[in-house]
Order: sequence, then C-alpha cells, then structure tokens
Amino acid sequence: MVPALNEEGNLEYTINNIQQGAKNNIEDYEILVFNDGSTDKTGKIANKLAQKNKKILVTHHRINKGLGYCYRDGLRKARFEYYMYIPGDDQFPKEALAKMLKKIGTADIVIPYVTNMHIRPILRQWLSHTFTFLINTFFNLTVIHRTDLLRPVPLTTSGFAYQAEALVRLLKSGASFTEVGYEMVERKTGLTSAFRIKNIKSVAELLLKLFWEIQICRKSVLLNTPLNTHPAPSRSATTFDL
Repeated sequence: MVPALNEEGNLEYTINNIQQGAKNNIEDYEILVFNDGSTDKTGKIANKLAQKNKKILVTHHRINKGLGYCYRDGLRKARFEYYMYIPGDDQFPKEALAKMLKKIGTADIVIPYVTNMHIRPILRQWLSHTFTFLINTFFNLTVIHRTDLLRPVPLTTSGFAYQAEALVRLLKSGASFTEVGYEMVERKTGLTSAFRIKNIKSVAELLLKLFWEIQICRKSVLLNTPLNTHPAPSRSATTFDL
C-alpha cells in the first residue's frame, strides 16, 4: 500500500523501487496507490503508472483522509497473504524491501527499522525517539503483517500512529515478529507532513486511548487465526518510524 500526498517528484521512483525489490523475491504482488488529496500532479502520475502495469491499482481522494485511513482501506482491498505499507516519498530503498520479503514466513510480522536515523532533521529524530520511548514505556514492549491476522484488529486512528496501534494490539495478543534493519534514503523533493498539529494531536490521543484500553482496562485482541510459532528475536526496544 503506497499513500501519496503531493509526491509528484517521488512517486514514480517509489513504484520503481517496489518493482525492483519484488523482482525474484516474491511470487506475485499488487501495489495499492492512494492519491490522498494531492494538489499537484501525483494523481496523474499514479494513473499513468497504472496504465503501464496492471499490478498497480489507484484510489483517488479529493481531500486528505490520512495515513491511517489509507492503511485500513488498503487492507480491505488487499487480495494477497501479506500486507505492508511503503511511503510514496521514495525513502524506502529496493534493497530494504528485498530483505523484508526474504523474511516472509519466519514470523507473523516483519518489522523494518531505520539504522541511519541521523540523516533526518534533529526535530524529526527527537519526535521518533520520543514516540518509541512512550510506546515501549506505556506497553512494556521489547520489541510485513499477515493479512488474516491484521484484518480482525480494531484499527481506530486515521493519523500517523496507525502502524503503532496495529503492532501494539498484535504483539500484546502474542503475534511473533522478526526485524530487518535498513538504511533510509533522503527524499528527493517535497516536505514531510509529520509536523502538522493535527498529526501530533492524533498520535497523543491514540497513545492515551491504547494505554487506557490495554494497560488499565486490560482489553486485548483475541486472534482466531493460528499464530506463527517461530521465536522472535530480542531487542532492547521496538522502533517505530514517525
């Protein structure tokens, strides 16, 4: 699933990286592109790419609905066994995707983490480290979704923290995981929308909601699908990209 908000200078590179990363590493795939309220040429570029490749399906939003909304809608439309999100800003290299695809089947969830966070601006680094600290502190976690496990999970946010919500609920339900480190590349054009007030507000609200439901009320997600029994590696702290 590839969400894109004003990524006219990055989307085609993103799709090319996905195609190269998937080549010889997976039997079949589809690319669900969400033009999430773009005001530039992102939508036209997405349509052009879909005309060239029948594996690409494009959804257009007249207004921005948020990463979480796109993630949930993509999950509803997904046809294959595993589901993942790749940002349309071309910061996820093809080598990283190839490494992740090779891990499919070793655990219920394959989690990528950035090994060169220093290339991001200081404020963005601070936000990511703070978010990671809060998630691990609130939920005591030492930490490519299976589609059948992810669909029953009640994902409630349309904001930036949707991935953390999915991971918290699944890991607290006993899902196994493995992790893959990768070097992020700097985006070629455009600016991130992570610093919007509404995005920061939605992240804070979700953290409080999850803490209340899972740690205070002790609610959990009961998975009716068999879990993978492969042991998960141990890390000092689960990392989340924000």
